[in-house]
Amino acid sequence: SRVIVTLEHLDHYLRALQRPSPYGRAARAIAADGRALRPARDLLGETPGGALIDELETLRGVGPAGARLIREMLASGRCAPYEQVLADAGALAGSSTA
Repeated sequence: SRVIVTLEHLDHYLRALQRPSPYGRAARAIAADGRALRPARDLLGETPGGALIDELETLRGVGPAGARLIREMLASGRCAPYEQVLADAGALAGSSTA
């Protein structure tokens, strides 16, 4: 799912900067839960039995910060930290060609 891939990308980026990252564990926890492969409307609880979004904190490896980020992605389709990573990467690429 897009949520898992985004969490993995954030994890790789932070680790490359030698910073701690909760996102790798969160990605693995979400991936291990079979509901993560369902459509977003299931994860948001719009269909019976799917409300993974209400149970994020109960998944081992998904803490409050990870749960907030996942909810943001599911609700808005956006992820501010990931967008910042992309902007930083673009700025670095632009400065290396100058």
